[in-house]
Order: sequence, then structure tokens, then C-alpha cells
Amino acid sequence: MVNISRSESNWEAKFSNITYAEACEIEKDKNVNEISIYQKLGVSDENFAKPTSGLDLVSTTKFDVRAYDENAFKNSNIYLTEGRFPENSNEILISLDADKNKGLTEKLETGDKLKVTLNGKLKEFTIVRQN
Repeated sequence: MVNISRSESNWEAKFSNITYAEACEIEKDKNVNEISIYQKLGVSDENFAKPTSGLDLVSTTKFDVRAYDENAFKNSNIYLTEGRFPENSNEILISLDADKNKGLTEKLETGDKLKVTLNGKLKEFTIVRQN
């Protein structure tokens, strides 16, 4: 249980490492009002950071890539500041502050293509927003 408050109306539970079918079964429970689903797809294999010096081997910028359903977006702390939310599986949003973007080998902008290797497979995404 997360943020447990002894009331008769609102409870929150978090499940990890369950299948989509199991999540759908939980959603069908008469005691469940709504669910939010997200899945971690993987971590980028590439290092997108540029070295700050010739000896800098510690600086790394890799991306966690996750898929969210609409309700997970609604209940998250992700806010639209530019562009739009992803609508297709080849679209991605990037969470970068200006300082972090300056540390990348290439500046990432809404509309750019981003190639990421996830679990050994090269995927190309279009950046549709930053928050």
C-alpha cells in the first residue's frame, strides 16, 4: 500500500512485475475504481552524454524508456510544456531540463528523431514533447 490513510473511501496499491492480463483482472475487481498502467521497456544502451574532459569516463546519460496508459499520464506529475503527448508507439517524450540538455552530445528538440537501442534492438522514436 502506498500513502495509506485510514478511510473508507480511498486506498492506493502498487503492483510490480505482473502481466497485462493480471492487471486487467485487478481492474475488473468490484472494489477497484481505476487503475494506471505503465511498463518499463528498457534502458538505452547508448551513452548520450558528451565528456566534460578527456578523462571523464563517469558522465553518462542513458534513458529509461517506459510506456504509459492515458490514466497513468493523468495521475503522474508529467506536465506538458512543449509539443504534445505521444499518440503512437514510435513517439517519445523526453524529460530534460535545460542544463541536462546542454550536457548531451546533441541537443534534443521536439520533432527530432532519437535512435535508442533497447535490449539489443535499435528503435527510432520521434520526440513529441519535453517536460
